[in-house]
Order: sequence, then C-alpha cells, then structure tokens
Amino acid sequence: MKKTDCIFFQFAKANQLASRFLSQKVSDLNVTSVQAMVLGFLNAEDKITSSELGRRTELDSATLTGILDRLEAAGFIERRGTPDDRRSIRIHLTRPGQSMSREASRMITEANSEFLQVLTDGQERELHNVNAESEKAALTMAPEFPLVLMAGRHVSTNANTLMRDPAWNEGKRACTLAMHPADAASLKLTDGQSVRVKTQAGSEAIELEVTDTAHIGQVVMPHGFGLVYNGRKCGANVNRLTKTPTGTSSAPPFTVMCPAG
Repeated sequence: MKKTDCIFFQFAKANQLASRFLSQKVSDLNVTSVQAMVLGFLNAEDKITSSELGRRTELDSATLTGILDRLEAAGFIERRGTPDDRRSIRIHLTRPGQSMSREASRMITEANSEFLQVLTDGQERELHNVNAESEKAALTMAPEFPLVLMAGRHVSTNANTLMRDPAWNEGKRACTLAMHPADAASLKLTDGQSVRVKTQAGSEAIELEVTDTAHIGQVVMPHGFGLVYNGRKCGANVNRLTKTPTGTSSAPPFTVMCPAG
C-alpha cells in the first residue's frame, strides 16, 4: 500500500502538522497545544464541571483528567466542590490562570488566522463546517450511486499523443474500468463485459476489468482516453464523468454501474 492511498495516514499527517504548528505558537507559554486549548475553553467560561468541559473540548475523560492535573500543578486551575452538591467538582481558573487563559486564547486566534491564510474564504467556511456528523452524512452513499469513482488512473497505455493512433495499444486492454471481484459479483458483472459508468456529470461505456487491485466500493478509470482517431473514438473519457458538487471545493464523483446498451 502506498501512503497516498490511505486516507487515515493523510489525516494523521495533517493532524501532526496542525498540532506542531500550534505547539510552536504557544511554546512561550510553557504549555502544550492541548493544554492551551483547554485554557482557551476555560477563558470563555470556567466554574464548570469536568464532564461539561469534556463535552466542549471533545476530549475523553482520561486525557482531560491528565491535562487538568498538570494545569492544577502549575497553579492555573483549582478543582472546587459546590456547596449544594459535594460530589460535583467544578474547574475554576486561578488569578494566574485567568491571565494565562487570555494569553492562550489570543495566541490561538493568531495561529488560526496565520494557518488559514492560504485558503480562500469559501474553503475556510467549508473547513469550519467539517465535523463528525457532516462527514458521516457526506460519506453516506446514495442508493443510486453506490460506488466511488477514482478518476484519472495513470497506466502505461495512456500516453495521450500516441493514443491518437490505436495501433499504439493494439492487442492490449488499454482502457478498462477496474472493479473489485466482490462488487462485480454483487452487481452480477463479469470481466471483459461492456458496462456503463453513470455519475452526476455524465456517462461513458467502457470495458470492465475485475481485479483485486481495486478496493471494495471503488472503481478506477484511467485518464487520457476518449480521443478520436479517423472518426473513431478510442476508449472512454473520464473527464466527462467528473464535476465538483455545488458548495464544495472538492469531492469524489459517486458512480453507479449498469450493463451498457
């Protein structure tokens, strides 16, 4: 597996980059980036329970407890019981903690602005709208589009200038749609069959290649085909199948498979 093929690796590296960036910005405070963010939340409102702080920060109980222990040892917070319920412990900022939390909030705000300055206003709004619920909804496959098309696969047969002469690929399976055997079986499709790929943008007929090099739920189509030579179209043009959905800066096209007519 290539690291660029693993979305979880990409997310992990992006998280590392963002954490390192913020850590550098708050390093003068002698706190970690996560401690600074917790102080920032407390700057907005303290005297709250640790469970409420956990909901706001989306940190699990064990992680948050360790952070609060260190902030309390540094003299920035105090845990105090409430008079009417001794079992309820609330987090209070100390006087040094109030000063530190204001400074942490200021630095985080500056870091946000600097980190996001490479994005357009639209991209920034889209990024701020990303959360677990929105991502789950976006990744839920519609019944009419059950597969994800990976558009633009590079193969040794798609040299564009030579592709204009079909002799370049004589005797080869030059332009095929790769599909995992499990998906082919569920759709009752066979290797070598002509199928039609339908997306929100258009449709193209193409030869099916059943192979375990494709992931389940994904089909892969090469670029560089669909050109015309002596009045005959050579292969399928993947560019006719892709588009950016309204309101987003990037997204994979969803596809549905059916036999070609």
